[in-house]
Amino acid sequence: MASRKGQWVPYLSDNIYRLAGVGSATPVGELRQRVKRLEASMRVGLHEEPPLSDFLASPEPEILAQHIQTISADSLKRTCHRLMWFFYNIDDKQEVDLDSLDDCCVLDSEIAQAQFNYLEPFLRFVNSKQPEDLEEALECYSEFYYDIDIDEQLADMLVEESRSLSYDKASEIVEQAQQMVAHEMLTYATRVAVQVLEQGQQSQGEKILQTIVNSPLDDEWEDRALRLVVDYLRPIVEKVEKTRREYSSWKPGYKNPVEAECETLLRFASLLEGRVTQAGYWRQMVRDWVDKIAISMSNYAVERVNQQMKIVKRVFSVPWAHSAERISVRLTLAVRLLEAKAILSEAIAFKISSQTISSEVSQNIRKLLKDTQDLLSQFDNSTIQEAHLRVEYPPKTPTPRAGSPPPPPDRTSSSPPVTDNHQKGCTIPKTGGNACIYQPTDGYQR
Repeated sequence: MASRKGQWVPYLSDNIYRLAGVGSATPVGELRQRVKRLEASMRVGLHEEPPLSDFLASPEPEILAQHIQTISADSLKRTCHRLMWFFYNIDDKQEVDLDSLDDCCVLDSEIAQAQFNYLEPFLRFVNSKQPEDLEEALECYSEFYYDIDIDEQLADMLVEESRSLSYDKASEIVEQAQQMVAHEMLTYATRVAVQVLEQGQQSQGEKILQTIVNSPLDDEWEDRALRLVVDYLRPIVEKVEKTRREYSSWKPGYKNPVEAECETLLRFASLLEGRVTQAGYWRQMVRDWVDKIAISMSNYAVERVNQQMKIVKRVFSVPWAHSAERISVRLTLAVRLLEAKAILSEAIAFKISSQTISSEVSQNIRKLLKDTQDLLSQFDNSTIQEAHLRVEYPPKTPTPRAGSPPPPPDRTSSSPPVTDNHQKGCTIPKTGGNACIYQPTDGYQR
């Protein structure tokens, strides 16, 4: 439907009672008479803006009469519109604005007061986008919905307007209309939350969604509305999935390009767990991504050590190899082991927001770390100290000023070193004849 300035809110923007300038307690016959007067006014170029047009959109004037006639003939739609506009009487109608609704509305009945209690804060929410207004509106609508006396009054109004309608049928229409209005209120609120999120106001958007999740209304109505959040998150999910697919290996200096997106998915997974089916998938996807990075970090460390172990084995298998070469390859191996220790420790601690690596991956990396520490324990202190001066990972801290005490030696283990008979005082790790000390954890790749 074509509309003019303002926000389009279902059952409010196109509300036949608002557009006709009458209260929703107005009988349908009188409503139709009002429409005829509107048509006559428009034929001579006169048109009054409906109440609250400063922030509510309205249909184009040319189709007002037809729209009102169509809705007024449908008992279900008419009841939905009745629930979403004030019961004030046409004779007492004043100029309506959001700040003076108390003065404009005639609250001379239980149903009028109960309706005002949810409609006024909901209109404030439409205008302010504040979750506190929405919370009040949903709580008061829940009270209205479960009030049997109000249901009976609404059914009586329908029967009076259509003598051919049985009371049981009227009650059924009222129940259905109340559910439709609840669904539209929740859907509109979810749509507002998404708009606020898209504008970068994360905290406010998530608070609106939290209000919907915690509302006293039926969970099924809330869940249907919350599906809009799945659509909002779809591009974020696709970006993380694409990054995960295209990721090949870790190298020092690697920065997770979708860390912010993962944190967003985890927040929404916690917020919507059990409410939308995709929430579990979002959490699992981030966990798999965390595991994949941690695994590739450990593989990088392992492969570099294994490469150097092969060189050590080859050099020491040649009887005529120079002692200097043997010292050099052993020292390089010590450096690789120290770097592996740092990388494996970082991999174990790696997490995104609250999501840590899985227990299976953690267990395997811890085993690799223990193997690394065992190998480091087979070097003497002088070799370890020299290796510390050559490590490139983690990046070294700035050089201390003159006079600062030297860092203590890394005493990885008290196990005695294994002496190399070719060079007194030098040590090599026990390899058991196998160049590969441990294997990459490819079997655990996600």
